[in-house]
Amino acid sequence: MSKPSKPTLETLAQQVQGLTLSVSGLSQRVAENQRLFEENMRLKDVVLDLEYRLRENTQRTTDLSALRNALEKKFGPADLPQINPIPISIYCNGSGNANSSVLTSANKSGGKDSKTESGTSEKKDTAENKDSTEKKDTKENEKEQSAEAEGDDSKKPEEDQEEEDEDKPKIPDVRPDQLIKNTKTIDMNHKIEIPSSIWDQGLVCGIVRLTLQHCQLTVIPEQVFTLRCTLKELELGQNKLKEVPADIGRMKKLTKLTLNHNQITDLPKELGKLANLEDLNLSHNKFAEVPESVFQLKALCSLILANNQLSKIEAMKLVPLKALTLLSIENNNLSRLANEIGLIPNLKTIMVSGNAFRIPNTTLIAKGSAAVLEYLRNRCPGLEQ
Repeated sequence: MSKPSKPTLETLAQQVQGLTLSVSGLSQRVAENQRLFEENMRLKDVVLDLEYRLRENTQRTTDLSALRNALEKKFGPADLPQINPIPISIYCNGSGNANSSVLTSANKSGGKDSKTESGTSEKKDTAENKDSTEKKDTKENEKEQSAEAEGDDSKKPEEDQEEEDEDKPKIPDVRPDQLIKNTKTIDMNHKIEIPSSIWDQGLVCGIVRLTLQHCQLTVIPEQVFTLRCTLKELELGQNKLKEVPADIGRMKKLTKLTLNHNQITDLPKELGKLANLEDLNLSHNKFAEVPESVFQLKALCSLILANNQLSKIEAMKLVPLKALTLLSIENNNLSRLANEIGLIPNLKTIMVSGNAFRIPNTTLIAKGSAAVLEYLRNRCPGLEQ
């Protein structure tokens, strides 16, 4: 038997070249897969945002429907009744116009003496004027007496109101931008430098939505908090934020706060004061646990914590959030999925894939939120069905 020939250098070189091409191809596939993964996550954020807007529009439609029903109950299904204008002559006490109207009606009704009618009407008007003047004087005297009796106490509410007014930001004397005024929105996405005039416009126009995404922000501009009297939606995603200042607790009207794709590790306790906050997006940050302030947000409907570093979730602290309908905790470091999540009363959508736990398994997770929630609720002892 002949011995197998040893591979030549040329053959080895060809094999090495083939392996190099294979490795290069694999690298390209890995890069493409990574790109597709990132695009998929971006699209998920978009879908979640659309879901929030749809829910918001549905709520507005419901509110309008309820208002219409209330009006129909009060005024009937027809259009609202029109206000019949009162003849101005009624308010002309003793004037020529009033007298002429009285005379006209008298002549039409039966032809009494016009002089007698005019004299009678003048006497009536004079008597009515005297009565009304006496009543006004009496009311004014009563007000003065009560004010003297109360003393300084009556001035306290006014002082409190003045203090509140002083705390409000001053509205600058500038001409409002019509586009901002009509849309109530300022969009400064991808702007590295934000002109100071834009903050004046925000105050003058009373904006309700501000978006500052992809602006390379390392801190939230102080001017943002001067918009607290009207601002409802604040979007600060895709920046380089590492913390959120305590002033966020002053944004009492916020219903939506977007902080995705930053470097935040915790949130201030003051955020828990946002009693109207419904939508909170914290995905793609560096949270190791759910911030304590989140558990205080009683109006929260959507909580997105995907792509963080969560190793545990204190599920029982989420149970009191009765308004919560969507919870996203995908791609974290969770070793187990707490069954108590199933106790959140109105939770409808839950996203849990991409974690370390094996129970529930990927097959069950792939069936969707309803299957996962049913699994968790069945494993909660003492849960009433």
